[in-house]
Amino acid sequence: QFSLRHGWCSFTTFGYALYSVVLVTFNDIKDAERYGKVVLDIMEYTKAYYQHCRVHPIIYGFVFPRCMHLHSCLEPIAKAYCDCAKIGDSEWLVANAALFATLTFQCGKELSSVEIFLNKAEEKVKKWKTTTVFHATRPLKQAILNLMGKAE
Repeated sequence: QFSLRHGWCSFTTFGYALYSVVLVTFNDIKDAERYGKVVLDIMEYTKAYYQHCRVHPIIYGFVFPRCMHLHSCLEPIAKAYCDCAKIGDSEWLVANAALFATLTFQCGKELSSVEIFLNKAEEKVKKWKTTTVFHATRPLKQAILNLMGKAE
């Protein structure tokens, strides 16, 4: 409501993205998709692309997979992951890496490529000492290793 009354600020897109996740939580997929698209439109209109490292994992990781083809969600999250690595945003690098690996696995991509991605991402995470959230990818990595016959 604040952004609607007083105009957009740099955090408007992030707030709307979070609101779309709330809508998904209450199974309001149609409105969640609508808010997700509004977020992208605002980013385009205001040229506020610097927020994409934080907005894309929310929109393309939690909202759009419920209403769009999973493959269409991969590229924006991959770009956000790479950009987080460039600018040193370790917190969102981890979130983007975990989401990208999960969606890649769900899309049926070659398991060895997902394993390689996870290994490289884990190296960056350890280098930046931001391993807390990345532990959530361990079951995924173990499932991939099991399916490849490399169970540990």
